[in-house]
Amino acid sequence: MSGDPESLARRLYVHLFLLLSLLLTVLTIFRAYRVTVPSKRRRSPKAPEELKIKKKPGPKPGWKNKFKPKGEELPNIYKCPYQGCTAVYRAPDGLKKHIKEHHEEVRERPCPHPGCNKVFMIDRYLQRHVKLIHTEERNYICDQCGQTFKQRKHLSVHQMRHSGAKPLQCEVCGFQCRQRASLKYHMTKHKAEADLEFACLICGKRFEKPHNLNVHMSMVHPLTHVEAQRGSNQQEHQPYSDLHTITLTGEVIQQDQDR
Repeated sequence: MSGDPESLARRLYVHLFLLLSLLLTVLTIFRAYRVTVPSKRRRSPKAPEELKIKKKPGPKPGWKNKFKPKGEELPNIYKCPYQGCTAVYRAPDGLKKHIKEHHEEVRERPCPHPGCNKVFMIDRYLQRHVKLIHTEERNYICDQCGQTFKQRKHLSVHQMRHSGAKPLQCEVCGFQCRQRASLKYHMTKHKAEADLEFACLICGKRFEKPHNLNVHMSMVHPLTHVEAQRGSNQQEHQPYSDLHTITLTGEVIQQDQDR
């Protein structure tokens, strides 16, 4: 009976050893399986990057080059091939229209209305002349006063009178107007005044003759003009004070009290 417990213990140890060996074998096989066959749940860190690279199908590469000039290339220009003509266009349609009107169909187009001696070389100019001069069509109507006009630009200028808008301004004096023709005529006055000899020392306006300057002084600057006259009358009897005196010719005289 004494040998029975020992034999049982040996058997137990044998079974435990076999069980541990089996567990180790299973673990070894499981680890080898995980290394050779990756799990579906596990994803490599590069997978999200590969998904981001994928894009929807779009235009072919290089399509933008069709619309942008390469480098600093200048846009195409189309010169008139006729000798002596310097016309240049950006589009071929403009050049074709130019050649047709100015070189191929060059002929006189007289106004058909009796008594009108106007002659045009381009057909659309003749049509515009007939519409503006010899017809009474007024298709442009002011919505505020009902006045009618033949051209849209005339209606636009008229509507500025209602609103009081004067979009054009002189850069020299600030004069404002509604039409470019008025501003152009106004600028000719500045150009002419720049060549005049006699200038008003108070406002800067220039005149051709000293008489015109005297009239300007008496009308626009009467107080200064009277003081100048008094100074000229008292020049022989009373010395000038330490002031600037403006004479009738526009000169400035400064006298000291010690004189």
